[in-house]
Amino acid sequence: MEFTKEQIFELTSKHLEKENGIQDLPEIMLESMMVAEAQNFASLHFAPLPTIPNFSFLIPD
Repeated sequence: MEFTKEQIFELTSKHLEKENGIQDLPEIMLESMMVAEAQNFASLHFAPLPTIPNFSFLIPD
């Protein structure tokens, strides 16, 4: 799933409003970067990986 910059900003802002949002944000960012790096490596050396990131937990209930 691909997000626009505006969607990422909105989801990040809403997540930061949560009780532990500021502590969770670096972990989310690092996980996203690791997935992107794994997909980049795999695209260069193997068959492409499916899109893995699922940010649905950032969307409020």
